[in-house]
Amino acid sequence: MNYDKPLTESELQNLREMVSRRGKREPLQQIIGKVYFYNSEILVNKNVIVPRQETELLVETAIFEIKKRNEPVNILDIVPVRAV
Repeated sequence: MNYDKPLTESELQNLREMVSRRGKREPLQQIIGKVYFYNSEILVNKNVIVPRQETELLVETAIFEIKKRNEPVNILDIVPVRAV
């Protein structure tokens, strides 16, 4: 907001760390620590899968289809896990 105000040394150090992390291809959402998904703020870190924007479209489509059925449904979310 105050683009002409010089950064403090602490602010510069924090910015340098964030730029370094991004340079190592760490997702921006993990660096910032949050992501907005389907009207909710979700806290994220290295242990959280960051939802893609396309996933929000998938949720909207699923909700639309569920409402059309007018009956209870079961939803299963499967995430593949890689063996180390």
